[in-house]
Amino acid sequence: MSKLPADRPTATLLLGIPMVIWRDGKGEWQVFEDRCPHRLAPLSEGRLDPAHGTLMCSYHGWQFDSTGQCTLIPQIGDPAAMKVACSSKKTCARRFPAQVNQGLLWVWPDSTSAMSAVATTPALCSQYGVEGWTLLGGEWFARDLEYGYDTLMENLFDPSHIPFAHHGIMGSASRDKALPLDITTTADVTPTGGFKLFRNCAPFRTAAPTDTTNNFIPPVLNSSLQINTEKGTTTVLNFYGIPLAPGKSRVITAFFTNSKVPSIVKKLVSKFEWVFHLGQNLVLDSDAMLLHVQERLLHEGRDPNWRTAFFLPATSDTGIIKFRHWYHDCAGGDIPWLGNLKHQGLGPIKPREVVMNRYSQHVVGCKSCSEALRWIQRLQRVSLGLASVAAAACISVVAAAAATTTAATGASGILQS
Repeated sequence: MSKLPADRPTATLLLGIPMVIWRDGKGEWQVFEDRCPHRLAPLSEGRLDPAHGTLMCSYHGWQFDSTGQCTLIPQIGDPAAMKVACSSKKTCARRFPAQVNQGLLWVWPDSTSAMSAVATTPALCSQYGVEGWTLLGGEWFARDLEYGYDTLMENLFDPSHIPFAHHGIMGSASRDKALPLDITTTADVTPTGGFKLFRNCAPFRTAAPTDTTNNFIPPVLNSSLQINTEKGTTTVLNFYGIPLAPGKSRVITAFFTNSKVPSIVKKLVSKFEWVFHLGQNLVLDSDAMLLHVQERLLHEGRDPNWRTAFFLPATSDTGIIKFRHWYHDCAGGDIPWLGNLKHQGLGPIKPREVVMNRYSQHVVGCKSCSEALRWIQRLQRVSLGLASVAAAACISVVAAAAATTTAATGASGILQS
């Protein structure tokens, strides 16, 4: 939530539904469908009216309160006619139930079942805000990805790819240190309970032995609890996988530790959050193209059935099998996309610069990274200016030296004559 601007509406996407997030006059966050009921213009292009605490459509100035009720139609001058028009359901913006919890905005993507939204507990992190646990990296990290929800979640349950796809990037992970993994199931797949997996080592050789438990909390959370068995310390890696549209997803991460972190380090990390994000983005870049292509080969290739398209002979593939089991056998094997999205294909393979575009996928929506980018651009301009001044000074010196040489040569000629 700290990354959302409070003074203007923000466009987002969830389950293929364009949405707009905005903060009302009471300081509460609201989520509407990103379309004005008048002429279907995107409300995310509108602005907030602080005097009335409403969201204004920038096309014709219609205004909506926190419930989605239309409160003003500037094109109607008669108060009675205005009241009749604004009382019509046709002038209401579609509002989705939403709540803020643990620094995240949770949206229920069905505007007709508000009671179910209230009765449903989000898949929360058990470490967030708890004494003794430190959130590494300062805050939540989020990035949009050019592959879908099921591909993202499957990859998060596949630790054996780390020393290869992320060679030289994730700590000491490297191809020459790769280890076979014996992953066991400690809680088998259920529709609402997900599953739990255990392994007693990392997928590559490490200095300290590590026990890892992967807990899948349907439908979005992979919580990886890693215990350093020598020191007795624990690190928890929480990954949320969000379906945006066919072939598009968002990963939201938060890493926690119960190790003692000096307060000065916490302050520095909070101040320079973008440094942590550089590492996160590098990791996501390193297998982005692999997953983008793999997804198309599975869903639109010669065999879309994962059971026969994949060959999974190793116990390190257990997480892939368990997630696919849950996704296909418990959750129907597809996302409930609306309208034509149900039949929309993934399209051709996109260029690498699109798949790995950090700026559009992360930086524009991250205060820390966008601010760091602005500072870098300022430094570049200053450096360019200083270089120009230095170059001009150098040219002046060279010109002056040349003029002096010419004058001396002329004087020498006169004396000789």
